[in-house]
Amino acid sequence: MVDKDKFYDTVEARKKLDNNYPWLEEEIWIPRLKALGEDEDDIIEFMDNADKETLSALWSVYDELMDKFPSEKMDKAIDRFLENYQKVFDVKFNK
Repeated sequence: MVDKDKFYDTVEARKKLDNNYPWLEEEIWIPRLKALGEDEDDIIEFMDNADKETLSALWSVYDELMDKFPSEKMDKAIDRFLENYQKVFDVKFNK
């Protein structure tokens, strides 16, 4: 189960830190990934229903999700995530 409180705690904590903060991975990215939990289906549902802030926060961990869940289901979810990210942030990714 996704621990949304812990996930959004990492979002708020990140806002207070400088981009060059040396322990972002240990203090933000790893706890954020852990907050997503171990249930692939719950994570995919969370990703599919992400608002702009959540999409932005997921950006920092989506590679790790692909490594953690090397399934076709997660691959398709990541594709949807990237499509949603492109739409919301009006960016283009090279394929």
